[in-house]
Amino acid sequence: MCVCECVCGERYSDGCPCGQRGRRQSYCAAQFLKLKHPEVRKAYVCGASGLAEELQLAGVDVAGAETKEAQEESARRTLAAVSCLVRNALPTACCATVTEEEYLTMTADPEIGAVVVGWDLSFSFRRLCYASLLLQHIPKCLFVATNLDPCDRLADRNMPGNGCAVAAIETSVGM
Repeated sequence: MCVCECVCGERYSDGCPCGQRGRRQSYCAAQFLKLKHPEVRKAYVCGASGLAEELQLAGVDVAGAETKEAQEESARRTLAAVSCLVRNALPTACCATVTEEEYLTMTADPEIGAVVVGWDLSFSFRRLCYASLLLQHIPKCLFVATNLDPCDRLADRNMPGNGCAVAAIETSVGM
């Protein structure tokens, strides 16, 4: 089950419902694991470096999080893709593909106790495949999301939000 929950126990999709509205959602996800699931020692992160940092501060090792440099490169690629769309051209294919043969050779890291999804500009089919594999093959692996926002409004359009990545992972494992 996907969890978008503050440490106060309330579910949320836009900030924390408790008195800690000033806190980032990544902080709440990290504190949720620290306080309610201390058995989780390692998490696979689909998210930016801020989420990884919050998890590490909460004592959770991370795998899969992008570095600040990778995040900047992803932002450059995203801008280039948007530029292509503005010119009515198709963006180039993403390099993060996975073949069926490669998927069959992937192995789930048994130390991972949670898949944590936050805002991730480089969310890819590769990340989707690995998150799905973890949730399918690691008993009691938690699925935690920082929010379920369907989109973010940018000028005259909606950019897909975190909820889209969450829905893709949920769908891939039949949640």
